[in-house]
Amino acid sequence: MRVIVLSTNFRNIENWLPVFHQLHCLGHLVQAIWLPWLGDPTVNRMRDLPLSTVYFRTIESLDESGLSKRELQFILDEAVPLDVDILFVTDMQNYPSRKVYDLIIQRVRRPLVIGLQHGLYQSWWTYNRHFGADELLCFGPRHVRELLPQLRSRAHPVGLPKLDSLYGLETRKGGYILYLAQRVPEREIVTATLMNVQRTTGLPVVVRNHPQYPFQLVPQALDGFDKLVDLVEISDLSLEQQLASADWIITPHSTAGLEALHLGKPVVLLPNHGLTAWAGYPAIAEDFSVSAILKALERFQTCNREIEIFLDDTLGGMRFDHTERALVAIFKVFEDWSDGISSP
Repeated sequence: MRVIVLSTNFRNIENWLPVFHQLHCLGHLVQAIWLPWLGDPTVNRMRDLPLSTVYFRTIESLDESGLSKRELQFILDEAVPLDVDILFVTDMQNYPSRKVYDLIIQRVRRPLVIGLQHGLYQSWWTYNRHFGADELLCFGPRHVRELLPQLRSRAHPVGLPKLDSLYGLETRKGGYILYLAQRVPEREIVTATLMNVQRTTGLPVVVRNHPQYPFQLVPQALDGFDKLVDLVEISDLSLEQQLASADWIITPHSTAGLEALHLGKPVVLLPNHGLTAWAGYPAIAEDFSVSAILKALERFQTCNREIEIFLDDTLGGMRFDHTERALVAIFKVFEDWSDGISSP
């Protein structure tokens, strides 16, 4: 079987890399089309991935001014030949990925198109408005319910394959709090909040950048605090290593929070619009005060059943067989697809 994955950044594909690695190990040809936007800080990480690249092009912006539909059609004609069995699309929300399906289905002979949920927070309204794939692999049952009733049979909850790499990882308390940055809330608010947390708890805060949106502390927000130590940012450790050695984690709504939970680490969420993705999770701070954050931390310690229910609904539970479940779903939908094509 020959498969191609199309992605516009590293983050979108990272959660599914174990699936593509396993397909390769099973003897299937796995290749990639990369269309990152100009200035994307993850471009080098994309180039270093162990996937054979059939097409690479940076585009000025993720819209038709950066890549016209005609240019996208040319790329697909060149990079997705007739012998491709499955085309994976890692971002059904945004252009140009969401337009790929419209162009592919115009072919007389075409591959099966499978969309991948690339993060916990998604614009499900966009999925419902334009479902740009034959089938969708999503994280959990709650994500199937986000879809319109007529689309739900095309969605398959298989978990988050990246989590499988955490199995058996040794954890410890390294004496720091890890902040997993996102685009929101505002940097001024976050910087002041983390400084207050640091001052109250006596633990330094390590800032882990989002791969797409580098977070920078706001110097003005640091004034006036009786700092224990400066906030620090370290990049010499992998995300998994930082999670494994943190005492606990603060984040607005990072998907990496699920990794922390799988490592048994307390995760506290800050108020922001992305919390819809974490609905039902008990350790959400009511505001940005230290007292609210510490109360949320206490709820993490006492609301085990609520956390279990959240993980069941979001990922199918605390488990490490996500890659296997994804492969089962892929082979099943491809078999059904092939049978449908060959039927008279």
